Amino acid sequence: MKAPAWRSGEFETLLQHPGSDAQAVAELLPGRKMAAVAVVQQGIHAYHTGMNATILSEMMVRRLRRGSLICPMCRARL
Repeated sequence: MKAPAWRSGEFETLLQHPGSDAQAVAELLPGRKMAAVAVVQQGIHAYHTGMNATILSEMMVRRLRRGSLICPMCRARL
């Protein structure tokens, strides 16, 4: 069974904890598994480094384009 699409509030929670590992963020997001959080964190890193970020939804990419974020993988400012 496929997990439901990420809601904007869930994505914001992930973005607000760039220093937390996937397990810690998953504990803040009922219904999201650590693996799902890790995939999205990797997608954010791929997005800002110019790699394939097709794993991210349109909503996520729109939010990332607004900037003022820190990559959860490498801690670079986006």
